[in-house]
Amino acid sequence: MVVRLGVEAEDALPARQVGVTALRAAIHSVGDGTPGWEEMIERMAQDLRIDIDACDKSDESTSCT
Repeated sequence: MVVRLGVEAEDALPARQVGVTALRAAIHSVGDGTPGWEEMIERMAQDLRIDIDACDKSDESTSCT
């Protein structure tokens, strides 16, 4: 299955976060589960070479790349 979702964001991390959140909510709304997704999201961030903790702690609204 291929799912495509258009997301507008300033950079890749917020775009992926919105996309994954929307997809996960859709899966949960039909009664299914998403085990292991936290690890998948962490791997995506590592692939982008982004430190999620640094982005979460930043007060800046700019990119965390």
